[in-house]
Amino acid sequence: MNTLNPARTWWDARAPRERWMVGTMLACVAVFAFHYALMQPLSRLDRDQTLRYQRAAGALAALQAAHAARTEALTAASLPAHAHAAGIPQVRIRPVSASEVEVDIDAAPAASLIGWLDRLDRTQGLAPSQVSITREEAGVTARLRLPLARPAGQPGTDLP
Repeated sequence: MNTLNPARTWWDARAPRERWMVGTMLACVAVFAFHYALMQPLSRLDRDQTLRYQRAAGALAALQAAHAARTEALTAASLPAHAHAAGIPQVRIRPVSASEVEVDIDAAPAASLIGWLDRLDRTQGLAPSQVSITREEAGVTARLRLPLARPAGQPGTDLP
């Protein structure tokens, strides 16, 4: 026995006008179910994600502003402490001019030296104008000529 037979019999007993009315009503119920079961939760999710994005963008902007305020100009006096914080133990500074110094580094780990130079470039916009690096058993020895100010017109990322 077919389980859809009673429904088919009922449907066939309806007049064409009633069939249109029942079909239209079922279509309206389907649209209603689609809207409340799928579209409203997706809309709510979109609103929540937009709000989370706006909060994260605001937090990022605040962090960038705080970092820009923390980043101070590099001086010949602060350069050794900056290098020591990066893991470079022995640093000697000789001023070459008012805006440039020569930095001698002895027995430093190569990774620390490269990381320090990268951090100088990212945070201060400074890159050595001359570099001489020698590999030794205790680490690397380097002589750098380093400007103390970002060259005019050079963009900097000012990110940590």
